[in-house]
Amino acid sequence: MQKSILVVFFLACDFLLIVDFSLNLSDDNMEYLSSPLKSELDCLLIFVPKFKIFYKPIGEHMFTVLLPMGLMSIADFVHRRGYKVQILHLGLEKINNQKFSLEQYLAKVNPKVIGLSLHWHYQCYDTIEIVKEIKLFNSNIFIVLGGLTASYFHEEILREFNFIDGVIRGDAEEPFLKLLKEISAGNRDFSNVPNLTWRDDRIVKINEITYVVQQEDLDSFNFTNFNLLKDYQLYIKMQDMRGGRWLFKGINKKILDKFGTPAYFPLLIHKGCFTNCSYCGGSRLSQKIISARDSISIRSVEKVVDSIKEAQRYGYKEIYTSYLPFNNHHDYFEKLFETIKKEKIKMNYHLECWALPSKEIIYMFKEICLEPSKSCIAISPESGSEHIRRLNKGYYYSNDELIETLVTITSLNIAAVLYFSIGLPFETIKDANDTIHFQRLLKKKFGDSITISTVNPVIEPVSPMFIEPGKYGIVKTRFFFKDFVKASKDTNKSGFLTSELGYFKRDFCELKRFECLSEEEAFRKELQRIICKSSCRLADFILSNFPKANSVFARKLVLLGSRPACNILYFFWRLSVFFEKLKCVTKVE
Repeated sequence: MQKSILVVFFLACDFLLIVDFSLNLSDDNMEYLSSPLKSELDCLLIFVPKFKIFYKPIGEHMFTVLLPMGLMSIADFVHRRGYKVQILHLGLEKINNQKFSLEQYLAKVNPKVIGLSLHWHYQCYDTIEIVKEIKLFNSNIFIVLGGLTASYFHEEILREFNFIDGVIRGDAEEPFLKLLKEISAGNRDFSNVPNLTWRDDRIVKINEITYVVQQEDLDSFNFTNFNLLKDYQLYIKMQDMRGGRWLFKGINKKILDKFGTPAYFPLLIHKGCFTNCSYCGGSRLSQKIISARDSISIRSVEKVVDSIKEAQRYGYKEIYTSYLPFNNHHDYFEKLFETIKKEKIKMNYHLECWALPSKEIIYMFKEICLEPSKSCIAISPESGSEHIRRLNKGYYYSNDELIETLVTITSLNIAAVLYFSIGLPFETIKDANDTIHFQRLLKKKFGDSITISTVNPVIEPVSPMFIEPGKYGIVKTRFFFKDFVKASKDTNKSGFLTSELGYFKRDFCELKRFECLSEEEAFRKELQRIICKSSCRLADFILSNFPKANSVFARKLVLLGSRPACNILYFFWRLSVFFEKLKCVTKVE
């Protein structure tokens, strides 16, 4: 038995060490190195990931690498009106060419305006640093931010960072176009640009939000003009790495082809939400605050199907989209799936369900999938406690209703993924243990037909629990934009699933066990202990990619060996960092 454990343990170590430490992008990817633009740009849209974060056993990697679809629609919107525009993904460029210089690139394309996406708060520190770099290079470039995080903290950003010229709040297609027109005409009075917060000399001015995207606007947008994205072919390939993480040293194509999943396209169907989930920065309350949106805008079925076809032409193999029941369009997804079937679009789909799908939806979903077993329906119960679920989720359902839905999904040989959270508002240790107990019940009933993921929530700007912490029984430790900048600078060397959470619950754990830690650190450590007890990502990775490990006996061996394997890999990662630093010191001497 000990010998078997060691075999599984070293298999895991060897595989992950090869991926993480030894390999760079293969020569096959060199074809995607693009030549410099020959003409100047009117504007450049830049996406900045969190360049370095650490999570054992992966090691150091990039995080939040997926482009918000709004960048694609903004770029196409101004492109169709005669402006020269390009999207630059800095994370992609760093992987593509370790010697990539933003300064040299800007000197070649010479844009008048640069827009940076600051949607996810993990990007805050890296985005601000890139803006500093741009302004040092050329102070005449007008720099404007957009996205959820920038929209909420718009006034603070303009007051605290004088090298940022503006922030567009909420929907940005028309405001960005009007801003371009004003700058191109040599104007510096932007009072007529909707949704814009800007600086007139030293005075911060806040224009009214008058532009809110409606259905007719959504239907006119193009979310698939990937020709406007620099090195888009490589971006599509890199999306094989799920979860929004790219290994910093790159991925060898042979390993990616063998173990990676097909490239997936994030399909936008609507804007807005009907409900307020406590943890969500895209809730109804959040949308109202940042973009003045008080209803949902839905794309027509015809336009959504056009996007699927276009994504397929660019090389995407799978569609990733969300399902929720539309109050005024009850049969929307039935019509969408019927049209996809009629058009004979052969792809696989990942359907993220915020509410439980009906049996009819599930049956129709199977019919549109190229390979049902390689497609997926994902559901987020969040908690195994029905009481906690009711208090935190906008769409409530009972455990029995969830199980009934899973029976339908698995009976059709469709993969099911369940997302749980530990550390939700109002949750106690007992509730967390109820979640673990419920997960074990589900695994016993459905076995390998379902995959369970457990995480702890990080406080999101504009989420209901951020806006009203007292109402949700949490203590908030982030209040301002600068707090998110500071938190996103952390590279998380402790190896937790996430960096600092931005909140804690005083009644969750016995703080006496963590006397040397802050209350937030104690809360986070207790969450990590519970999550690791409920599941192991390393074990899940091995079991999902090595079919021979799926016997009951082998499964137990993998689970038993995964924890020490995780710690050993962490040790090797730290050792490699030490030798890298030693090499640098030797070179200097």
